[in-house]
Amino acid sequence: MFDIGWTEILMLAVLTLLVMGPRELPVLLRNLGRFTGRMRDFAGQFKSALMDMEQQADLKEISSTVKNLSPDRIKDNINRKIEDTIRPPDLFDDSDEDTQKTGGTDDDNTGDDKTGDDKETGTS
Repeated sequence: MFDIGWTEILMLAVLTLLVMGPRELPVLLRNLGRFTGRMRDFAGQFKSALMDMEQQADLKEISSTVKNLSPDRIKDNINRKIEDTIRPPDLFDDSDEDTQKTGGTDDDNTGDDKTGDDKETGTS
């Protein structure tokens, strides 16, 4: 992880012994051990919190999937698939049928326009 060999660790130990002295070294190692233990506990709690969040997310996903699999919805999906299989898709656009039913395009003058009709009929 840190790519430190045994010789580097030995050099650090000798340097720490020289700087701290034999009286302060046990206190330093005790504090270092406590700090390391606290960091391990913190990392474990963090990891378990992440695992809980992941499990809750999976449960939410599973519950939404189960809600989507209600009997009515399953029945509707099956009926839709059967209808799609039996009835082929429309080959023509619906807009062509609408223009054929009305007898032409919307541009034809059907007499619905009220502007100018009063002059033609002679009423005022």
